[in-house]
Amino acid sequence: MEMLRGLVATVPSEPGNISYEVYQTVEDRLVFYITERWSSSDDADRHVRSVATDPNLERTAALLAIPLDTVTLFRVQPLS
Repeated sequence: MEMLRGLVATVPSEPGNISYEVYQTVEDRLVFYITERWSSSDDADRHVRSVATDPNLERTAALLAIPLDTVTLFRVQPLS
């Protein structure tokens, strides 16, 4: 949980970050989802590169039950 607090404190100050939210599932309080919104794909890509080169990544990965999974989504315009 301390690691998540650190991320919540730093990621929102990165250039282009619109939002950064952490969720826990009701069924398993050890399962977390993080949603991020970025102003551009370049800003999101820069963030991904910074995570990949973070010296704490190995320590963080050791805490995960399953490998980190990143999914890129795009907003669907209203269907009406």
